[in-house]
Amino acid sequence: MKTCLALLLLLLGAMCCGVSCRPVTEQSYYHQGMALLDNKDYGAAADAFQRALLNNDNALSAHLQLGMMFERQDEQLPLAVWHYRAYLAMAPLDDSQIDAVKQWLERAERTLVASLRLKLDNASDEERVMRVKLLEEHAQRQKNWISALEQENRQLRQSLAEAKSSGK
Repeated sequence: MKTCLALLLLLLGAMCCGVSCRPVTEQSYYHQGMALLDNKDYGAAADAFQRALLNNDNALSAHLQLGMMFERQDEQLPLAVWHYRAYLAMAPLDDSQIDAVKQWLERAERTLVASLRLKLDNASDEERVMRVKLLEEHAQRQKNWISALEQENRQLRQSLAEAKSSGK
């Protein structure tokens, strides 16, 4: 009897959680983000757009909205650049907004470079040396990663050619 009661309570709890864990609205995350943006709740809108990306819910437009939102915040410019680039990578070739997004990307990149240049100009000699060292290390890691990818690509091409020649 106690086991049945415990199972019943567990089932009831799971059902209640299922009801309470559902979104309050049936709107997509993207549409929630647009509504929050209209209400000038930028933080919540950014969260909703990021959820839209995770759920592949109007991802192209979500990247665009996030790019535009982050471009307005100097500390978020790298994210704006990233989202604009993601938009351009995903956009179909006949997308009417590609040219505008390219212009926004260029503007965000120019602003970001100017901001970084100003920070570097205002940095002490010790900070500059450290930043250059970090950049050099990062560049070396990128070169190593690219080399590993090139080697993997060659191996995959060779395997593919062998598979084609053996008739598989």
